[in-house]
Amino acid sequence: MEPLASATWPKLVITGSWDTASREYRAWVGEAMMACGRIVAERTGATLVRVPGAAHEPHREQPAVVNAALRDIWDRARTEASAG
Repeated sequence: MEPLASATWPKLVITGSWDTASREYRAWVGEAMMACGRIVAERTGATLVRVPGAAHEPHREQPAVVNAALRDIWDRARTEASAG
C-alpha cells in the first residue's frame, strides 16, 4: 500500500453500498467488500465513494454515479497538475 499512499495523484476507491442486496448476501459479501474499500481508501489517501443502489458491480449497476466520480477525480487531477 505504501507506493500508492505516497503517490501524489488523486486516488479513488468505489464500492457499492450493498443496500439492494439481500440481508444474507450483504452480511457474507457486502460487509467485507465495503470494509476492504474503506481500508484501502484510508491507507492510500483515496477518496471513498459508496454507490447507492449498487452491490458488487457499481460500474454496471449505477454507471452514471461511477462516471461522475471518475470525471470529478480526473478534473481534480488536471487542476492539481496545472497548479503544480
